[in-house]
Amino acid sequence: MTREMGQRMAADASTIQGVARAVVCARDGDVLGATGDPEPQRAAALGSFLSGRGEAMTLGGDLRGLGRVVADSHLREVRVTGANGDVIVVESGQGRVIAGLARGAANDTTGAALQSLVRRYEDAAA
Repeated sequence: MTREMGQRMAADASTIQGVARAVVCARDGDVLGATGDPEPQRAAALGSFLSGRGEAMTLGGDLRGLGRVVADSHLREVRVTGANGDVIVVESGQGRVIAGLARGAANDTTGAALQSLVRRYEDAAA
């Protein structure tokens, strides 16, 4: 993904109802675009860490009874709720979108809109 595409994706993500800030980064955490986030490198590092931990669950080992449901799956989205607000990390084939949500935003609705946005960009890149 180019920086130009990353910046466009971040701008589009920030227009989704409930999104207060958006960062798009490459899979290695390199910031490709950001809107409304004063520390996009920090958001990209957090998104990369969370995605890495989520992906580690799918690699096997002790799955606590989840078996192949987890082992044969791919990470698409991680949601975190914290004292500083909610964050949704959406995986793309070429990177990640990290969206900081406005207080009171609907996680499910916003997450679905972000997933749709990522699919549109993936389809356009194909």
